[in-house]
Amino acid sequence: MDNFLFSVVIPAYNYAHTLRRAVESVLQQPGEDYELLVVNDGSTDDTERLLAELDKEYENRFRSVTRTNKGPAATRNYGVDHTSGKYLIFLDADDAFCKDALSFLRSTIKNNPGLGMAVGGHVSVDSKGQQTFIPHSPIPGEPLERVMHYLLDKKITLSNGSVAMRRDVFSRYRYPEKFRNSEDLSMFAYVLANYSVACVDGPISYVHKHSDSLRHNVKLAKSIGIKIVDEVFDINRLPGNFQSLREKFATQRLLSLTRTCYLAGDKTACRDFFWQAFRRDWRVLLSWSYCRKFLRSLL
Repeated sequence: MDNFLFSVVIPAYNYAHTLRRAVESVLQQPGEDYELLVVNDGSTDDTERLLAELDKEYENRFRSVTRTNKGPAATRNYGVDHTSGKYLIFLDADDAFCKDALSFLRSTIKNNPGLGMAVGGHVSVDSKGQQTFIPHSPIPGEPLERVMHYLLDKKITLSNGSVAMRRDVFSRYRYPEKFRNSEDLSMFAYVLANYSVACVDGPISYVHKHSDSLRHNVKLAKSIGIKIVDEVFDINRLPGNFQSLREKFATQRLLSLTRTCYLAGDKTACRDFFWQAFRRDWRVLLSWSYCRKFLRSLL
């Protein structure tokens, strides 16, 4: 079937131990209106061997390619260029689809012609296997309010494997390849600001939490710092009134880096990011949680 509704792309980097779970969770979805592409981003573990094994077991059910390591943004963009479905879903190699994920997404897309992004909930799975359902967040109709809820108020939670984005979203903007962490922020903010969005009735993916995830890579977070602010608030993508959110987002980003570095035991970076936040907005002193981390970093 050449005219797919969904293209599911799994970026894989050194997750051979969980990749089978991710692949099979896609192939077990009902229907024939989807394709699966696994992009091995230069893994140094058994990923390539596992893909060969899966290819024999599921002949012609999915495609895979191995490339030199270029990071998650470049890998997702490669997936955009080498698939054909109307909607794209990027499922992390350490996560998995829920049983009826594509069925829920189909229904939402059918009921919302021209939809730019479908947003579903997810099941968070901790390191002990404890599962917690995180329902989708209400999505306001007004774009400025959406972006504010996503970037500042944290009332909108978006997880790649639980979001389907229409292909033409990527005709104007792609994941920023210069960032190997936090690259989702600018992509999701751009879509929330410029396209129609609808919520899905049902959980879409299992999101597995673990300490070695890129989500917790302090070195990458420090290298990016607040550079991501310029990417998110590029005037060509978030024009006019959206710029009023920029300074507050920058301050929140610095506080987030304060917490990240504190938890990683990097006291010097913790203090530095907190001072940067304070210089932007003295009201950070009203947040005892961050002040406490700063004071403890002095000890």
